[in-house]
Amino acid sequence: KKYLESFAGMSALLFDVQLRPVTFFKGYSDLMSKMFSMSGDPISVVKGLILLTDHSQVIPLQSGLRASAEFQGGLAIDISGGMEFSLWYRESKTSVNNRSFKVLVESMEPDSLM
Repeated sequence: KKYLESFAGMSALLFDVQLRPVTFFKGYSDLMSKMFSMSGDPISVVKGLILLTDHSQVIPLQSGLRASAEFQGGLAIDISGGMEFSLWYRESKTSVNNRSFKVLVESMEPDSLM
């Protein structure tokens, strides 16, 4: 009888870029170890801040003054995954949680004539 090695993991794409895969467990002994020490908390796959835009521009106004404008935009990302096991029913449930927050900061102020 041939036994196949148990394996569970997750791989993610972020802005068409393949991120490193995360392995939940590999092999039966690792599965049992994780199952008995499991806290129920999801494993973080991607967590970070991304600067989307950083732009500054001087705009000439009709009055002859100039205005200085600055724009910055960012994205906070948290992608995590978790697994629940039932050895009695021989099943597992996986969950993937995506959380993100986008912010755009704009400022415009008049410049001097020079």
